[in-house]
Amino acid sequence: MKITLVVGARPNFMKIAPIIKAIATYNNSYHLSPVTTHHLLVHTGQHYDYEMSKVFLEDLELPEPDIYLGIGSGTHAEQTGKVMMEFEKVLFKEKPDLVIVVGDVNSTLACALAASKIDYIHSDINHSKERHSRKSGNPDVVPTKGGNQEEQRHWIPGQARNGSATKM
Repeated sequence: MKITLVVGARPNFMKIAPIIKAIATYNNSYHLSPVTTHHLLVHTGQHYDYEMSKVFLEDLELPEPDIYLGIGSGTHAEQTGKVMMEFEKVLFKEKPDLVIVVGDVNSTLACALAASKIDYIHSDINHSKERHSRKSGNPDVVPTKGGNQEEQRHWIPGQARNGSATKM
């Protein structure tokens, strides 16, 4: 299975780190299984300087991104549009089985939209049920629901007492 993982801004790195570690654990634990999981880490470049990006890769012991889109600064619309255009190229080239976006930043919205518009299954992993409500009142919340609802999986990590993810 080929999974594309997307990061773009500071909160994404902290949310994607346990997923990358879980993939590594799965691949190491199930070495006899004919199915292994390969991940492709895509960094959109929404946050691009050392303090907002590289330091998190180092501190969280994340691998260097496989693909760096280099989007940089701009208005919300400019960033979202640029990410969608560049990420769509990645999807056509890499043809992942699953796209995982985390958080609620411009990169999350852009990559979720790009994936859903060309019928890729994508998972949206957030930290609270509030993140799935357009009425939350939080200006940082970017709803990522869109496209074919059958092809989306929305997860909220840590909701259960045992820390496992809860499917929405």
